[in-house]
Amino acid sequence: MNGERLSDRDLRELYREGYVSKYPSEDNGRLSQQLRFVNFNPEDRVVDFACGNGLLLDLIHGRVKAYVGVDFSSEFIAEAEARQKAKGISNGTFHCEDIIRFCETHPGEFDLAFASDFSEHIYDEDFIRIFSMMRIALKPKGRLYVHTPNGAFFLERLKNSGVLKQLEEHVAVRDEHEMRRLLQESGYRILNCHHLPHYRWILAALHPLSWIPGLKGLFSARLLFECEAEVRP
Repeated sequence: MNGERLSDRDLRELYREGYVSKYPSEDNGRLSQQLRFVNFNPEDRVVDFACGNGLLLDLIHGRVKAYVGVDFSSEFIAEAEARQKAKGISNGTFHCEDIIRFCETHPGEFDLAFASDFSEHIYDEDFIRIFSMMRIALKPKGRLYVHTPNGAFFLERLKNSGVLKQLEEHVAVRDEHEMRRLLQESGYRILNCHHLPHYRWILAALHPLSWIPGLKGLFSARLLFECEAEVRP
């Protein structure tokens, strides 16, 4: 964990209009590099948890039957809906709603779920509570893709030690082992964990160092987990 624990109210205050205005308006490679590992079916119904301004819809709307974006930020949802209208995309919808409440009312609806750069914003107990409910929204053996910064990456280690400043909203940047534990406790079978380069080219240039034995985590900036929802009583 990074620094003093923030309250739920303090966490939500971080994502107001100022945060939304700083968010990229086009994909900078963060999403597209993940999608290389995803196999879509034209009949897939996809849910994008913590969807932000809906960038994922831009990239996948022609590859799936339906997309649903969920975010508690009304500012983000307004921007996402405006983007969708401007691009003339017809198979996407957005919900300004708490993820848990959304999942309670949409059980077993989705083939695929995405949680991109979301898990580092929540504490462990909230992770298990929220990701367990995401599983409820998936069809049996539906897949969840989780993308997150790698806590073992050398820059994240420097942030954790106080040498560099951590992003205020990144309250829990985890390594592969920690992510595996929490995903399994939340009811998922982990199919793959892909170690990815940073989406910024300067840092991505260091990624080949991760191929050296013993340096995999140190120079892998991002983790992408492909998970399958376990069927639980």
